[in-house]
Amino acid sequence: MDHRRYGTRWNAGWGAGFSLKRRRAIRALVRSPGLAVVGVVTLGLGIAGTVTLFSFVKGVYLEPLPYSNPQQLMAVYSIERESESRRDGLSFPDLQDVASEASLLAGVAAYRSQEMILSRGDRPLRIHVTQTTTNALDLLGIQLQRGRGFAAQDGEAGAAPVALISQALYEGRGGGDVLSESLYLDGTAFTVVGVLPRGFAFLRTQPDVLIPFNIREHARHSDRSDRFLAVFARLKSEIELNAARQELSNLAGRLSQAYPDTNGHWGLDIEPLQHVLRPSRDVRAAMAILSVTLALVLLVSCANVANLLLARIHRREAELAVRSALGAGLGRLSLSLLLESTILALGGGLLGLMLGTLGVRGVIASIPVGNLSIFDFDLDLKAVGFTALVCGVTAIGTCLVPIVRVVSIDLARSLVNSSAGAGRGGGRWGKSLILIEVGVTFFLLVVSSVVLQSVQKMHHKELGFSPERLLTFRVDPRPVPYAGMTEVQNFYESLVRDLVDLPAVEAAGTVNDLTLTGADSRGRVLPEGHEDTTGVSISVRTISPGFFSALSVPIVAGRGLKESDDRSASPVVVVNRAWVNRWKPDGPVVGTRLEVLDQRPREIVGVVEDFYEVRLDRPIEPVVYLPEEQNPSRRRGLILRTVGEPTDQLASVLEKLRQIDPEQSVYAPRPMAELVERQAWVFKTTTKMLTVLTGLGLLMSMAGIFSVTTATVAQRIAEVGIRMAVGASRRSILFLILKECVKLSSIGVLLAAPLAYAATRLLSGVLYGVEAAGLPAIVLLAALVTATTLAATLAPAWRAANVHPMAAVRID
Repeated sequence: MDHRRYGTRWNAGWGAGFSLKRRRAIRALVRSPGLAVVGVVTLGLGIAGTVTLFSFVKGVYLEPLPYSNPQQLMAVYSIERESESRRDGLSFPDLQDVASEASLLAGVAAYRSQEMILSRGDRPLRIHVTQTTTNALDLLGIQLQRGRGFAAQDGEAGAAPVALISQALYEGRGGGDVLSESLYLDGTAFTVVGVLPRGFAFLRTQPDVLIPFNIREHARHSDRSDRFLAVFARLKSEIELNAARQELSNLAGRLSQAYPDTNGHWGLDIEPLQHVLRPSRDVRAAMAILSVTLALVLLVSCANVANLLLARIHRREAELAVRSALGAGLGRLSLSLLLESTILALGGGLLGLMLGTLGVRGVIASIPVGNLSIFDFDLDLKAVGFTALVCGVTAIGTCLVPIVRVVSIDLARSLVNSSAGAGRGGGRWGKSLILIEVGVTFFLLVVSSVVLQSVQKMHHKELGFSPERLLTFRVDPRPVPYAGMTEVQNFYESLVRDLVDLPAVEAAGTVNDLTLTGADSRGRVLPEGHEDTTGVSISVRTISPGFFSALSVPIVAGRGLKESDDRSASPVVVVNRAWVNRWKPDGPVVGTRLEVLDQRPREIVGVVEDFYEVRLDRPIEPVVYLPEEQNPSRRRGLILRTVGEPTDQLASVLEKLRQIDPEQSVYAPRPMAELVERQAWVFKTTTKMLTVLTGLGLLMSMAGIFSVTTATVAQRIAEVGIRMAVGASRRSILFLILKECVKLSSIGVLLAAPLAYAATRLLSGVLYGVEAAGLPAIVLLAALVTATTLAATLAPAWRAANVHPMAAVRID
C-alpha cells in the first residue's frame, strides 16, 4: 500500500477525510446487509413508537389552544363547598351575576351541546348543535369563513332565530351562497348568517351548527339551582389568576347570603381552560406509563444495535489492528463506528417517521369523538426535529459501547491472535449488554402485565347489570305536535308498550340519562333526619317501571316502581344500596321519606342493587329514582333487553316508531356492550400499545442476545476444541454455554426486580383495580425471560457443541 498516498488523502482536508470515512462506512454496511436491515428496522420501530407518543403529548400538552391569546382563556364553574370535588356548571342567573360583577374578566360566555333534528327533504337528520351566548366566538377570537357572527340582539327576546353552520355542512348543502337560507332544526326555521372555519372545534365539541341562547324565552333560565351551563371567560390583560379567583370567591359569598336555598353550598372557581380541556387522569397516567415504556424500548433498540456492532468488532479486530499499524489513530477508528451508527440511526429515523405517521393515525382512530377533538396530533416540524434529536442520541448510544471496546482492544496482540483479546474484553461488554436487555425486557413484561390486569378487571368488573343483549338509543319528541308533557308521556308509553310486544324484545324501559354515556343529572335531596336542611347534591334518575327489568337489576328491599305511580298517586322514590349505606346504614329504609327540594316529600318504597350508571372509573354513588309520570322529561333514552343480537332488532324498532309517528327518528343506537367498551378506550389503547412494544422489546432482546452469544461462542471455539479434545462431551459443552446463559438471565432479572416491583406499586395507586405484582407473577415472568434468553442462545450453543476438535484447533 502507498502510505504517502494514504496519508495525502487524509491530509487533503477535513471534508475530504470525512467524505472518505462516510463512503467507507456505507460500504461496510453494504457488505453486511443483515446488520444494516436489522439495525434500521430495530431503531425504526423504537423511534416510531417514540415519535407517535411525542406527537400525542405535543398536541395535548405542548401546543396552545387554537384560539386568540389562549393563556387568557379560563373555565368558570360552580364548586360544592362541602366536598370541594363536586364541580358543576352555572345557572343563567349566576352567569349574569358573574358577567356584571366580575370586573377582572374581559368577558364571560356560556354554551351547551345537544342533538337536534335537521329537516332535510323527507329524511330527518340528527346533527350536533352547540347553543352559545352571542359573545362566545368573539371571546375565542374566531374568524368566520364567510358571513357574520352573532350580534347582541340575536339573543334578545323575540329575535329571529339565526345559525352558523360548519364547513362540512356548508359543503354538504352544495356550497355556493347559503347566507339567508333557512335551516329547519326541530321544526324551527333558523336563518343561516355565517359559515364556521374548516376544522373548527368549539372547546369539547365539533358542532355542525351554532345557535344563540335566547335567555328570556325559557323558564329554566330563571332557576338558580339549574346549573346546566358550561362557562368560560377571558381574563383582562396583566390580571393574575389568583386575583380573579379571589374576586369570584367573594362574589360566591354574596350569592350564598342572598340565595341560601340555591347557592348556600356552592362557590365559584376559575381555572385555565387548557387544563380543563386536557385529557382525564386516566389518559395522563397512560401517557406516563407509555413514556417510560417507550424509553425502555428505545434503550433495548440501542442495546440491540450496539450488540450487533460489538459482534462485528470481533470479526474486524485484525482489520482494525492493520489500520492502526498503518497510522490510523483511535479517533479515526472510533469515527468509523460513529458514522456507521449515524447512518443506521438516520435510516431508522426515516423509517420511524413513516411508521410514526401510521401510528399517530392509529391512535387518533382509537380515540372516541369527544374532548380530544380540539387538539392537533399531526406530525410537524417539531416532531421531525424531535426525531432528529432521538436519532442523534441513538447514534451516540449505539456506538458508545463499541467505541469503548475499540479503545480496550490490544491491537498489537490482535495482529498475532485476534481471538485472544476479544475473548475477554468483548465477552465482558457482551455480558453487560445482555444483562441490560434482559433487565429491561423483564421490566417491560411486569409493567405490561399490570396494565393488562387493570384492563381485564375493567372489562370483567361487576357492573351490577348484564350488558349482553341490551340495545340503547334516544328519542326526542319535537315540540310539534308534542307541545305539552302529557302528549310526550303518552308518546313514550305507547312506544314502550309496542316495543315490549315485539317477539324479540323481553323488556324495555326509559331513563332521562342513558346508562354509561357519561350524562349525570343531579339535584339536591334532603333525607329524613338529615341535619343540613339545604340537602345534598346527588344523582337523580327519572325512569319508567320497566327500567330495572330491562337491565336485570334486582330489587333488594321493598318494591320497584309501578304503572300506578302516576301523577294522581302519592310521590314515591326508589334508592340504591349506596344511598342506604350513606344515610341509613343501620335503620329501616323502606317507608321513610326524603325530600327532593322544591317538591313534596317522597316515600321510599324500594331499594335497588348498586350498578354503574355514569362511568366505570368512578365509585358507585348514591342515586334516587323517580317515576317518570311524576317527573316527566322530553328527551329520554330507551333500553331494550332483546332475545338475540341487539343490533338485529333495530329495524323492527324503527318500524314501530314509524307506525306511532313517521316524523320521529331514533338516534345514537348502540349495544350496551359498546358503551362499556367506550368507557375503557384509554386502557384498551394503552394495552394494545404496551403489548406491541413489549413484544418488540422481547424480539429485539432475542436478536441482541443471539448476536452477542454468537460472537462470544465464536471467540471460545478454541476453548471448546480443547475441552472436547480432553474428553468433554457435546452435551457438557451445550450445558456449559446454556448454564452461563441462565446465570446472566438470572442476574439481569434480579437487578430489574426491585425497580419492576416499585413500578407496580406506583401503578396500583393510579390504575383501576391494580395490585402490586406478587411473587408468583414475578417468578412466571422471570421464567419467560429466561426461556427467551435460552431460545436465543440455543442455536449458537448447538453450533459450538457440534464443532470438530481439529476444526476448532485450525480456527485458532
